[in-house]
Amino acid sequence: NLLEALDYEETISYDLIVYATDATPAHPRTAITRIFVSVINENDNPPNFINPPSSITLSPVPYIGVNLFLLRATDPDNSSFSFTLLSQTNKFKIDSESGIVSNKIILENGTFNSLNFRVSDGINEEEITILVTVATPPSDTPSFEDESEIVELSISEGEEVGYTLRTFTAIN
Repeated sequence: NLLEALDYEETISYDLIVYATDATPAHPRTAITRIFVSVINENDNPPNFINPPSSITLSPVPYIGVNLFLLRATDPDNSSFSFTLLSQTNKFKIDSESGIVSNKIILENGTFNSLNFRVSDGINEEEITILVTVATPPSDTPSFEDESEIVELSISEGEEVGYTLRTFTAIN
């Protein structure tokens, strides 16, 4: 008989020894068997977002499809997750498998969005709301003197460790 509820997350298996002894008073005989019981994991725990921010401030994003932030989740059942953006918006999307949130349009200064997200393991789910603000950073933000966003460098494979590829100068 099962004496208490089983919980896979606490104990995944039991190793039992069962004895049976007959009622012969002079020479009782005993049989012994070993039983190995595996507890089957059920999806009984909801997923939880891992350290979700309540708000995020982004700089204006002049490109479409930029990975803006990542939502992560966990649960003791080691389930796979599906992420959903619940808010009706033409500005953002979330990759249902990776939890990466990206933009569907160019994000301009002064945009405020309250976004609702859900993570589901197929049975259980959790929802959160994140306020996303697009704001121009303060003018005292450091910038590089070379204003190009992408710098291409080439280096010979024979260069020694410690070789300086290029020196960048930032101003504030």
